[in-house]
Amino acid sequence: MTQERTALPTAECAPQQEAGSLTRSVRRGALWTAASAILLRFGNILVMAVVARLISPDELGIYALAIAVYGFVASLASWGVASAIGRSDLDADKLGPTVTTFALSGTCVVAGAMALLAGPVASAFEAPEAAGPIRILAVALAVQGIIAVPAAQIQRLFRQDVIFRANVVAFILSNTTLLGLATVINGAEAFAWSRVVGNGVVGVMIVLALEKRYRPGWHAQFVGPLLRFGIPVALGTLLSRFVLNIDYVIVGRETSTTDLGFYMLAFTICSWPTAALGAVMDQVALPAFSGARRDGRDLRETVYRAVRIVALVACPIAAFTCAFAYPLIEAVYGAKWLTAAPVVQVLALYGVLYVLGTLFDEMMIASGKTMTMFLVQATALVALVPTLIVGVRTGGLVGVGVGHILVVLVVTMPAYLIAMKATTGAGLGVALRAVSRPVAAALAAAGVALLVTEGLAHPLAKLAVGGMVGLVVYVAVAGPQLLQLFPDRLADQPILVAATAWPSSVAKRLGISTDNSCHNRT
Repeated sequence: MTQERTALPTAECAPQQEAGSLTRSVRRGALWTAASAILLRFGNILVMAVVARLISPDELGIYALAIAVYGFVASLASWGVASAIGRSDLDADKLGPTVTTFALSGTCVVAGAMALLAGPVASAFEAPEAAGPIRILAVALAVQGIIAVPAAQIQRLFRQDVIFRANVVAFILSNTTLLGLATVINGAEAFAWSRVVGNGVVGVMIVLALEKRYRPGWHAQFVGPLLRFGIPVALGTLLSRFVLNIDYVIVGRETSTTDLGFYMLAFTICSWPTAALGAVMDQVALPAFSGARRDGRDLRETVYRAVRIVALVACPIAAFTCAFAYPLIEAVYGAKWLTAAPVVQVLALYGVLYVLGTLFDEMMIASGKTMTMFLVQATALVALVPTLIVGVRTGGLVGVGVGHILVVLVVTMPAYLIAMKATTGAGLGVALRAVSRPVAAALAAAGVALLVTEGLAHPLAKLAVGGMVGLVVYVAVAGPQLLQLFPDRLADQPILVAATAWPSSVAKRLGISTDNSCHNRT
């Protein structure tokens, strides 16, 4: 047991008779979170389709810079200690008051500094128009910090149904605000105010759903261990935010806010796998993996299953996005945004790699290896900045996307896999076996869909036919692995079994093995 786990108060082990409760809780929480993410993603696509016709690429570029600053600063708001409440192997009741004090004090300081320094920061980015949105987002940051501990409590309890309801209400109110303000004030400020409304609504609903709320308090014996745990988390998250958002800063400085607007749209589209899975991992992966460690489960198998589930969802989204980038942008956002299409095609792969890195981040935190997480992010950032500068100067916006992929493949992912091998025993071989079937299925689906839709001219027709054909092919190739994403009562339905099992039956008749489990291979 590490020093950090010895110093922080641990929770009692789960009773043996409840061995299956963790799996049920994880699956239930994941389904609620996935439903929320998918519903909101489709909703945001529809809203953005309207807003893209009301604002200019320049206004979207200004908001991109403001939201980048918000992402950097938000990493430090609660000093990273709120993650300790989300770990199911630690005693939240003993830690709660002290963590609440850290979260509230850190938020007040950081949000105030963000508001005061908005002007100089915007000028440093050569976009003084971003100062207003940055100040507005400081309010959103304050709200986010205030609810950091309640949100971690919801995460710990796998109460993602609360998050689902909160997100739905927040989506309606925040986007009503956005659409109402977009025709009255600058588009970047309209986006910023909608973020304030959304954070506020989610916060209120989370707090009201909790039966236990922690008041600020102070237990000196926990301060050192919390800081040793939390500061690497905060710094690692900050670095991950730099890795995720430094391209906005570089593109904004090297080109223009108009080009940055095109780039932000492309990056948003390619973040669809992150949107669909990032929320699940933020809410479920930390308590699930820490629970598996607490219960003495096979961590190698746990990593294999988690990577496979992520790949089953992320790979088809990325493949379809890459294959149908042009009709997708034209149909959804309008022809004036087609400049973003080549960037979308390149960044589609990055979306899959990034979401896998996010999963490994959560596993590092759950294992108490927060310094490892920090070192991985620091190494990635050192490599990323010069690579992106060279990329944008030699290849424009597409060069930035290529730079992202190179750094992840050469630096970030190998570092993660080495760390995961040392921590769980699951390294490159386990990861490759986990992603092999989803990758093959996604490539086959995208290829067949492109062939079938080659003669179609209308973008909506291409998307509709390509989507249906691709889905059929993907389900056929991915096979029974997809059933593991559903609850048992749905996975046993004859129509789902028939839709996913027939390729395996054909393969068996041909003498081809389809067993892709972790334990059956060395």
